[in-house]
Amino acid sequence: MRDDIGDISAGGRKDLRGLNCFTIDPESSKDFDDAVSIEKIQKGYRLGVHIADVSHFVKEGTAIDKEAAERGTSTYLPGRVIPMLPEALSNNICSLRPGKDRMAVTVFIDISQSGEVLGHEFFKSVIKNKRRFTYGEVDRILKGSKDAGKETNKDLERMVSIAKKLRKKREKRGSIDFEFPELDIKLKSDGTVDEIARVQRTMSHRLIEEFMILSNEVVAGFMSRHKIPSLYRLHEKPSPEKLEAFRNFIQPFGFTLPKDKEVTPGHLQAILDSIRDSKEEVVISTMMLRSLQKAVYSREDGGHFALASEHYTHFTSPIRRYPDLIVHRILTDVIEKDIGEVKESKRYKEKLKEWGDMFSSKEQNSVSAEREAQELKLMEYMQDRVGETFEGIISGTTSFGIFIELPDGLEGLIHVREMKDDYYIFNEDNMVLKGRRKGKRFKLGESVKVKLVKVDLQKRQVDFLPAK
Repeated sequence: MRDDIGDISAGGRKDLRGLNCFTIDPESSKDFDDAVSIEKIQKGYRLGVHIADVSHFVKEGTAIDKEAAERGTSTYLPGRVIPMLPEALSNNICSLRPGKDRMAVTVFIDISQSGEVLGHEFFKSVIKNKRRFTYGEVDRILKGSKDAGKETNKDLERMVSIAKKLRKKREKRGSIDFEFPELDIKLKSDGTVDEIARVQRTMSHRLIEEFMILSNEVVAGFMSRHKIPSLYRLHEKPSPEKLEAFRNFIQPFGFTLPKDKEVTPGHLQAILDSIRDSKEEVVISTMMLRSLQKAVYSREDGGHFALASEHYTHFTSPIRRYPDLIVHRILTDVIEKDIGEVKESKRYKEKLKEWGDMFSSKEQNSVSAEREAQELKLMEYMQDRVGETFEGIISGTTSFGIFIELPDGLEGLIHVREMKDDYYIFNEDNMVLKGRRKGKRFKLGESVKVKLVKVDLQKRQVDFLPAK
């Protein structure tokens, strides 16, 4: 398998191989599309975000490019990945593998001691990833239980300091920060589930998250200010109907929202802050997420409501998202050509609407496939546990029963016909199922013990009974 990137002297690339760049990713990652670096400068720090230059290897209109556009994104299923690009590219020649010279598009962002962005610069580069870190390794280093060497230890300390300040600034402007832990489903060699774990966001996750958000904002802001046709990540304000439904939902919990036009992401984040670590957190967070619009790709720069970002795009993952590759091509055109020529490009102006609609749809298809595959593996795993008792949370109430979510994310139903201790009536206004005679109530967010009685893979149906 080819491992070299060929001539690195052509194309006016900056040689950054002497920079202390490294990657921080999940343990299972094989495609590394972003590396980071940090340098002390007079007014603060110079953050380097180095993104794999996929556009150098995948030229528009080629067979590989057409297949990548057809897929639109990499799809991550339990135990396997359906990559957007062939593995020879995604896991090797494009991937920022440790110890290898790799072509990148670099964003240098100068940041003050207080976290203010002082300036930025884009250019094509060649880098060498000095070390591949996992999130767990970085967390252990930050806790002092592992040593990465004096230079890298110092760089990580600086990165944490900057990331915390960037996060605080996002919080101040009202950015919404959900705390949904991801499920990590590990499979045995025969494809059955071996282990299910919930992956919590730690400082190492947040560090990379803040740097990628900032990079996306900087690139989007540059494109917008210079009126360069580009593809943005648009997240609009919730519709009045969805806001009203969420307002009615949270009222029984003691929360209110201002009038629709006055609602900001900060109002929603304030609710999340107040329910942190409470029994209602999962339910209210889930209902809030459902009340938000879906983020889409668009040629319109309408900002990102949830992040409270005035300008936002997707730039940092061109190995696994085709919209990022489009933005890379536009940005490298800006780097290589006269900016006026790029601004007047008929190609981009004519295609951006089509691209936005197409890749928004492909993304949703991929997300649906990932969700359904995860749900199916959860159900397969629970088939052998029929008859066991679990502690769950009421995640939904209806006239025909209550939905229960278990800690591993599996959701099932207790049908009202199986609740034989009383005759239950559903109150739609406060989303409560209440017994007519005894007055027993089932409401969202409450903990409840249930017995798993049925898992039907064909119907994708899980049934519970109240545990005695």
